[in-house]
Amino acid sequence: MALQKTHNFRGIVVETAYFRVVMVQFNRMRGDVIISMDILASPEQAAPFDSIVCSVPYAVETGDVIAWAYAQLRTLPEFADAVDV
Repeated sequence: MALQKTHNFRGIVVETAYFRVVMVQFNRMRGDVIISMDILASPEQAAPFDSIVCSVPYAVETGDVIAWAYAQLRTLPEFADAVDV
């Protein structure tokens, strides 16, 4: 599971970068969730070339936390054009 979208890395545009969730950290005290992602050029790439961290509002959910994290990421403006892969 990943999101795919264009990513600009130090002036190099990667048209089909893969954003893979690697950590989801719930913080009830602050009321948010921190989602850490590795960015890869392809799903076969062994090591990420970049990474980012996003924050989304905390919401109590049950079920697959990783699927929930991807659903929350798709609500952010920077992932509006991302495609599920």
